[in-house]
Amino acid sequence: MIAVVDEANDARAIVQNNLGAALWRQGKLEEAVAAYSEAMKEWTRERVPLEFTDALREKTRAARSEE
Repeated sequence: MIAVVDEANDARAIVQNNLGAALWRQGKLEEAVAAYSEAMKEWTRERVPLEFTDALREKTRAARSEE
């Protein structure tokens, strides 16, 4: 059962991460930051550190572009 939950959470995180990338390319930076934040709720540093770091990096890039 835990593996199924992890797969669903990973799928949700992938969708949110991809959404963040698409929104960033469209210049919708605030929405991109929110999507990356949602991905990071599933991709925690403890569970999947590489994915968490990638999402954090992209979130930071989008946030800095807002300035």
